[in-house]
Amino acid sequence: MSYTITVPLGVRPSLFVGTKPVAVIFAGERELAHTWTRVYKAILQRAIQDPLQYNTLMELRNRLGGKVRVFISDKPDGMTRPCKIADELYGETHYGSETQMHILVNIILYAMGYDYSDIELEIKP
Repeated sequence: MSYTITVPLGVRPSLFVGTKPVAVIFAGERELAHTWTRVYKAILQRAIQDPLQYNTLMELRNRLGGKVRVFISDKPDGMTRPCKIADELYGETHYGSETQMHILVNIILYAMGYDYSDIELEIKP
């Protein structure tokens, strides 16, 4: 029997290891997302619907990064697995679920000052 659980976006990213995403829930509105890349993309696309958040993220391009690659860029060059979020906005998604969700929540959304308290993830354990 298959079942799902719903968890807040802000849980420890290690919880996502070995799980499969089903959907992202934005204040009760459910959007299907069957891969971690789709979860990442859905959350960032929702965040940038707010013009202030859009401008903030655009300013953060090419400035947030790890030891080897940037996490958010204006072009896909240099990324291993770029994910197009919007025109001139790409995110690196070549990570496992734990690392990708850590980067999304604790680095990108944090740097944006984005309130993700009403976002939940439906996952299959």
